[in-house]
Amino acid sequence: MRCLYRLIILLSCLWHTTCAFAGEIPWQLEADRIVGKKYPGVVEAFGSVLLFKGDDYLQADYARFYPDTHWVYLRGHVKVKWEQDYLQAEEAEFDLKNKVGWLKKGQIFLAREHIYFKGEQLEKTGKNTYKFKEATVTSCDGEHPAWSLKTSEGELTIDGYATLWHPRFQVKNKTILYFPYAIVPVKTKRQSGLLIPQISHSNRLGLNINQPYYQVIDEENDFTIFENYYSQKGVMHGLEFRHTPNLDTKGLWRFDYLKDKKEASETDEDSRFQGDGLIRPNTDRFWLRGKFNGYLFSPEWKTKIDLDLVSDQNYLREFDNGLSGFKRSRKEFLKQFGRDIEDNDDLTRTNTLSLSKTWADPIALGLDARVVYTQNLEYANNNLDPAQNPTLQRLPELNLDIYKTPIAGTPFEFETRNQLVYFWREYGTRGYRVDLHPKISLPIKTDYLTIIPGAGWRQTIYFIDKFENDPAARDTQHRQQSRGIYDLSLSANTELFRVYDLENDVKLEHPGQSEWTKIKHTITPKIDYTYIPEKDQEDLPDFDSVDRIQPEDELTYSLINLFTRRKDTLVADAETNKTIVDKNYLDFLRLKLEQSYDFREARRNRELDNYSRRPFSDLLTDMTLKPEQYLSLTSKTYYSFYLNKITEHEHLVTLSWPQKMSVWFGLDFQEIIDEYKRRRENRIKILNLGSRIDFIPDWRIKLLYRKDLEKEKELSRTIFLTYLHQCFTLDFIFERTDYEERYEIRLNLLNLGSI
Repeated sequence: MRCLYRLIILLSCLWHTTCAFAGEIPWQLEADRIVGKKYPGVVEAFGSVLLFKGDDYLQADYARFYPDTHWVYLRGHVKVKWEQDYLQAEEAEFDLKNKVGWLKKGQIFLAREHIYFKGEQLEKTGKNTYKFKEATVTSCDGEHPAWSLKTSEGELTIDGYATLWHPRFQVKNKTILYFPYAIVPVKTKRQSGLLIPQISHSNRLGLNINQPYYQVIDEENDFTIFENYYSQKGVMHGLEFRHTPNLDTKGLWRFDYLKDKKEASETDEDSRFQGDGLIRPNTDRFWLRGKFNGYLFSPEWKTKIDLDLVSDQNYLREFDNGLSGFKRSRKEFLKQFGRDIEDNDDLTRTNTLSLSKTWADPIALGLDARVVYTQNLEYANNNLDPAQNPTLQRLPELNLDIYKTPIAGTPFEFETRNQLVYFWREYGTRGYRVDLHPKISLPIKTDYLTIIPGAGWRQTIYFIDKFENDPAARDTQHRQQSRGIYDLSLSANTELFRVYDLENDVKLEHPGQSEWTKIKHTITPKIDYTYIPEKDQEDLPDFDSVDRIQPEDELTYSLINLFTRRKDTLVADAETNKTIVDKNYLDFLRLKLEQSYDFREARRNRELDNYSRRPFSDLLTDMTLKPEQYLSLTSKTYYSFYLNKITEHEHLVTLSWPQKMSVWFGLDFQEIIDEYKRRRENRIKILNLGSRIDFIPDWRIKLLYRKDLEKEKELSRTIFLTYLHQCFTLDFIFERTDYEERYEIRLNLLNLGSI
């Protein structure tokens, strides 16, 4: 019969007059045989020893406990669990009060970090610290790990680091790399250290090795340093800084600099950069970018910053992949801030600082003050004369808007958009523009129809302080100019629906069984009419689209069909042990038809010999279909009744087998068009194919393919091959475009992402 003994409380009370630990949960001891001796103050346990308190326990074949010092010695098949740590050894000794001790021929498993430490001598020096000699470190399960770090000696701090001396990186117990010293993170929180380098190769840039170093400053700030080697370019230095001082504020800033090995004339450039008339004479190359969301003085004053400055027109197109590339920065900005940056082949880069605030009382009001600087890369590096740069800068821009608000005591609603901008540029007309655009509308709502007529007036005033030509040649009265123009609008819509009951055909008999029980069909017809009279504006400055308001007399009509299904699932209620019906709703089909009629085009008398009147726009068919998880279809098609053919379409079909594979097919097409209102000189037909395969054990395959069907030219072919092991992933990436072949290998060690 096994014995039960309350070690700490009972034995402490036997040897002492008071129980210092009487308020604590006691350790309890079970064993086949227990022997207690008052002198010299020791308790021995033999056979199937179990010492436990709460969820923590110690197991062994033999145990010797010293009540005065609270030390316990264990021998034979030692197994220990303390909090989330698991220890095994042939022999061990611990201080139960301070949780320190040593193990011989033992193993430590940190469950939260999923890291093993195995060695001849392991010492627990504190609650969260260990020392070890001749030890092996790995994240792999099993006796023969796929990879490991074998070290002569080291130290470990939980939620900290493991410091290793003379570590050898091993694959299947065979050494392939040696380091004299290494620091390995053993925590799930942020940690400083060298991140695993990214290695790739392309025929355009050569061998690329990008080694990042990550540094935690404090809970709100950190930065990463990138040393990025290109065999055909040189070494690119990079710095990324992140800060999040509070829930309302965050910033991400990045700077990369490269001293290029060579300049690039028109003939020396990559073939895809030739023919634009621009050269790259600079060898000092950089990209400075960043975004910030925060506030000034109080959270009510929202502050946003967008920074994007680059050294030359080729930089972003050359360095578009990898940790320091354009694609990664763009993806990070979209993910963190929801704001994009210009494409990598755009010759202008926009930089913005904005400050905004909204008020609800007494009226809904919004203020947005900003400065916008646009970098024009055509005028960089003396490609074009900087003194002739006509790029507009908005320094500053003020927007004061009154949102749609009911006018007290009347059925009318009022809103206005007001803007003040000072346009500055190196060459060209400069000056202020005040644009006021108040509108009044009258919503009329009935049980069957909603009609909203509206009218607005646009008053624009210019104060010019420099003309493109000689200022003395202009009459001073032209320095102040104005334009007034009205606009009319009408919007009307209604909604009709019907619910189709399918329950007569549905029988739910078994838990887990699902059936469609109802379908709701909603029809929303809508018309929108806009009228703007023709106004001569040729004498006005031409800063942007606001300065040339185009006349409009157009009616747009649309019909939206929305199908919503209800799916009932029979599920078992664990509390009542009865079956209940779970109802789930999904908009599985949306079909929109839209077309416009241009009354001005119907009345046009110009160039009728060359262009006949075509007042009807193309018919748009916009469809989204997703009846189940395995099928998704999005489609936009524009059909011309004048040409009797499709002028544009965008299709994407996705077929999925959840957690097994998915396949998608996309086709984008644009037809050549030569009409009075629109012209498109080139036919575009782009095929997009992709597949993701997950059903092969331990492997994931992703294939991407893009082709220009019109030119019979492959645009890109990409293969992602990933091996998924329990303790590491290995990625093989191959990408071929019309200008580059790139290879990349990524090795990610589980919970050891920095070395």
